[in-house]
Amino acid sequence: IKVRPIAGDTKFEIVFGHRRHRACLQLNLPVLAFIEEVSNRDLFVQMERENRLRADPRPFELGKMYAEALNSGLYVSLRKMASELGLDHSSVSKLIALARLPDRIIAAFQNPLDIQFAWGYRLSNALQKNPDAVLAVANEIIEFRQNGGIVSAAKAFKQMMDAAEVDPVFKSAPVTLSGIDGTSAVITYKARGAAIVLDGLHKDRRAELEALIAEF
Repeated sequence: IKVRPIAGDTKFEIVFGHRRHRACLQLNLPVLAFIEEVSNRDLFVQMERENRLRADPRPFELGKMYAEALNSGLYVSLRKMASELGLDHSSVSKLIALARLPDRIIAAFQNPLDIQFAWGYRLSNALQKNPDAVLAVANEIIEFRQNGGIVSAAKAFKQMMDAAEVDPVFKSAPVTLSGIDGTSAVITYKARGAAIVLDGLHKDRRAELEALIAEF
């Protein structure tokens, strides 16, 4: 692996070989390390090359890396960074768009590493088109998973993309209905359907209602 000395300290920072170093730690093996003075720019270049040339580079990891390089001021622009790294400007732009998706969108996926390259740019466009609906579906997916449900990455992506196409007229105010027996129901329309909250329903009729819903 390669390491660089940390200024004012006796410790070192890994330049490349993070996974080899982690594997050696787990197996209690010594590590052969080359020590070299490396600038922050050169550190990024070498780490970027190592990550990109891996057998299974994950778009989310690459996108986060490029976004952080821009945020830290290593490059004056995305185009300049892509040019110096020998990368396609459009591809880097899409990777950064993926990494900069809102936290709730990222959390809708079981693992952000499962997000495919083309999804980031498309989700960004969906958020511009219908942000409330897309974020509402993302929250529904998160809640469903927290309650033990399983949603594949592909299905989560499709549901959020479908939400962007929902006609905004569904964003109507809640509707309240009253029954002659004193019960009431409040219907709130969501991106993929409606939520119905009942009030005043006698406990003896709860089982009957649940059976009707199940049958429906």
